[in-house]
Amino acid sequence: MPLKIEVRQFAKTRSLILAGVLDYSTTRDFENSTRQLEGFNKLVIDFKEIRFIDSTGIYSLAQAVTRYQEKGIAVEVQNISKPIYEILDILGLVSTFGSKVFIQS
Repeated sequence: MPLKIEVRQFAKTRSLILAGVLDYSTTRDFENSTRQLEGFNKLVIDFKEIRFIDSTGIYSLAQAVTRYQEKGIAVEVQNISKPIYEILDILGLVSTFGSKVFIQS
């Protein structure tokens, strides 16, 4: 299943609305879309339609969050399904980045 990425702009906020799977076959598309964003101070990544994430997807997500936080840009990953949130929590991403970054639906 491919990854669909929709970019929305609201003043100084950029939103990435994702649908599908974030895995080894789609991380390049995700990484490219996050690298092309400019001119904002908040990034929202909407996981509402993400059905599956593997270790490469998790790594790619963590890299994007880190990259933008290091630039002083606030990041929120919203609407995370309970199963995916539990995986991110078990792997320590929620405690590392905070519950204000990873928001369960």
